[in-house]
Amino acid sequence: MDSNAFQYVVMRNFKNLNKSFPRYGSKQDIDLLIENRAVKPVLQKYHNIKRHEGVKCDIHSVLTQKETNLRGHVYYPYLLAQRMLDYRIRWQERFYVPSPEDWFYSFLYHIVYHRTETSGFDFFNAEVAKSSRYFNELKEASESSGIPIKYTLKDAHCCLVEKGYGIDNEVLILYVKREFERGRKSFFFGWLCNMWPGEMNLFVIRRIAVIHNKHIEILRMLKKRYRVLALKKVPWTVRLRKAKHMRGGKWRRGGKPYIAVVVFDPSPVAATSEERNINHHVFNRNQFFKPEVREWFTNTTSTGRKDIPLHSTDNEAKAIDHLPLFLVRRNKYSLCQTHT
Repeated sequence: MDSNAFQYVVMRNFKNLNKSFPRYGSKQDIDLLIENRAVKPVLQKYHNIKRHEGVKCDIHSVLTQKETNLRGHVYYPYLLAQRMLDYRIRWQERFYVPSPEDWFYSFLYHIVYHRTETSGFDFFNAEVAKSSRYFNELKEASESSGIPIKYTLKDAHCCLVEKGYGIDNEVLILYVKREFERGRKSFFFGWLCNMWPGEMNLFVIRRIAVIHNKHIEILRMLKKRYRVLALKKVPWTVRLRKAKHMRGGKWRRGGKPYIAVVVFDPSPVAATSEERNINHHVFNRNQFFKPEVREWFTNTTSTGRKDIPLHSTDNEAKAIDHLPLFLVRRNKYSLCQTHT
């Protein structure tokens, strides 16, 4: 990189780069941010290195490139990434690293948006972060830059937003989808999506409602409360293959999903503390009307109280997760972009 005058920085953990770390052939790696014109020659030079030889490097660029993207997008916001290269400093006459300020913000961004709860940081409780493997380096970066930080996901997010490094809505949608694919349920991402105006959500009308011919009335109930964005009958092949991926509820109590309904609530109401105790992932108290539907359904049919005719995702982040289960990709992105 130096001999070709390419701009780069070792993004973090650079103080551990000595003879024992990373170990050759191990899973330990070095994270590099490089300028875009360096991507092609670097990949050409090193792409033939065998998997368990040398030191593993994760390479990211300032502008989006297929080979250097993370989850389909650039690793850092453009302003932050370009600044890291522009203001880089030489570390111990060995290689380039971010300036103290850029080290702090870039590391904070990594913890908050790339790792979220898996970082070991809690949304509210700063004491939890002390057991995180990232805590000591972030503390050092904070002290080195002179930027104070409260060690919670909420406060760290606010710190990044104030600096202009908050996560972009489009990127957030991609990250939410990735969390779902990995089987994780992030309260933090749900909270971020809840900050958008209104709330999109996904309801599914279940088999028991269709059998008793109550699905039309349930649709009317939904239309009274929400603006319907999309309505689709769920084919039997989708019920067979994908229903198991929709978390929440037991499909044997009411049957699998037969009709998918994507809705938008322009005026969500914040859930009370008592309601949040029922399900802390639900931010909009309007979602708690489902027990009324169940009560009505039980009283107007011969079903038992455990038969659930209507199921929904908890919040907008979960709705984004589940859209691809029932709607094609084109509809998923158009719905998300329309809202955001």
